[in-house]
Amino acid sequence: MADRGINPIVPGMAPDPSICFVKDTFYLVNSTFQFFPGLPIYASKNLVDWTLIGNAINRKTQLDLTHTGTRYCPQKIGEDLLAAGGLHAPTIRYHSGTFYIVCTNVTHPEGQNPEMSFENFIITTKDIWADQWSDPVYFELYGFDPSLFFDDDGKAYMIGTQEPGPSLNIIQYQVDANTGKKLSEKKVIFTGISAYFPEGPHMYKKDGWYYLLIAEGGTHENHSVNIARSHSIWGPFESCEHNPILTARGTDEYIQHVGHADLVQDARGEWWAVCLGVRKRDHRRYVLGRETFLTKCTWPQDGWPSLGIVGLALPQGTEVPKARTQLPSARSKEAEFLMIRDFDPNGVHVSEDRIILTPKPGDFSDVVGQIAFAGKRQRSLNGSASLTLLTGAEQSGLKAGLGYYKDEFRHARFYYDFAMSTIGMEVVNSMTSPRTHLVQQVERTASIDLRLQYTETLYTFAFRVHGATGWTTLGSFDAADVTAYDFIGPVIGPFAQGAGVRRPVEFINFEVA
Repeated sequence: MADRGINPIVPGMAPDPSICFVKDTFYLVNSTFQFFPGLPIYASKNLVDWTLIGNAINRKTQLDLTHTGTRYCPQKIGEDLLAAGGLHAPTIRYHSGTFYIVCTNVTHPEGQNPEMSFENFIITTKDIWADQWSDPVYFELYGFDPSLFFDDDGKAYMIGTQEPGPSLNIIQYQVDANTGKKLSEKKVIFTGISAYFPEGPHMYKKDGWYYLLIAEGGTHENHSVNIARSHSIWGPFESCEHNPILTARGTDEYIQHVGHADLVQDARGEWWAVCLGVRKRDHRRYVLGRETFLTKCTWPQDGWPSLGIVGLALPQGTEVPKARTQLPSARSKEAEFLMIRDFDPNGVHVSEDRIILTPKPGDFSDVVGQIAFAGKRQRSLNGSASLTLLTGAEQSGLKAGLGYYKDEFRHARFYYDFAMSTIGMEVVNSMTSPRTHLVQQVERTASIDLRLQYTETLYTFAFRVHGATGWTTLGSFDAADVTAYDFIGPVIGPFAQGAGVRRPVEFINFEVA
């Protein structure tokens, strides 16, 4: 999947990774926030080459993403935060023939409303390749980042981050993993090392010890991974004297913001860690957002795990598992497409050779409402996205083209105005700068090719009318203009926007390379 060697093992928007190993295959899931389908499932035989095999949230009837807009959170120190709603920090586990995912759907009705709702749920499947997951079973946890742990005696425990007041705590209770029913009282089992955003907990058992792995420091510069252990699953948990066991803070490493890890053991008994991180250029640009990285986990004689520095390559001498068998055939390429929040499923038709969108009045800046958009994650730092728009007859109020979307605060669009016969470029970052808007008149034509070229530092829009041989550049914007303290990576694809427009818009030759 990657064009950059080992790391990131899942490039593009792939934050909050969780992993499990079943028989001879690794399975990994990531957060998707306000995008549908949600919770992508990747499979690998060797921890390096990953295939998207489906999405655990793939039916609109499973849950409601209507009120999962992004919340603007001013900070007293440093940059302000853009906190996306939706599907946060899933955990994937396997037990007795069943795959389990636990996750939080974060909602805040009007985007900027400080009130949040944490809807925590469990979904299951017995056949992860069938792409058929259950409807959510909701359970009580006023908080987020739930994780399941199955002990040797078959008992299941729910661990999560709970916010009872001014500080966060790691809580735990015994649970029926199939019904979500609490089987014991909640107990605070850990308060973290620094008490600054202890979150993303995962429990493991090894050599008679229960190990509790957590993230701390927030998901940006101060992100880190800490660990504690106890002989009892209820604690008390003692902190490792080597904490943090993984971080990039205070270093000049290219991979920064490292944290939110999950451990896995392969068939040889070797241990590994997956975590999130960003490829950060000039301390300003990490345009692809949080991606999934791999590092080695070893267990020195003191019994505490040690995690290697996260880089583009693994430490010298590290060998990943060799694939003994091949993965089954991957699902259709349609699994890669993402829509925004409460989209109209009847208005989006995706096939191998074309995309048909029914225009909606919703704009990328809207907090709620339907937006006609179908995009793919930008997975390469250097590449391009392109499509051909079939312009057809004049339609008043219709704009359609190629969109770049992170959230309602930061987006760009390159479009054809069907009524005015103009090409427009609009770049929005409502946190830091006013809109950039360029327009150029073109002759009426049967189709227009639109292209967005990108590097680690620059995005450039160009177009070509039907019959032309050369491209015309309309404008560019700096990658720093769409970089911020956020959770989201870029999604690029066709859009169609217009009120009262019923005629579908067709796009062909769509590609994100």
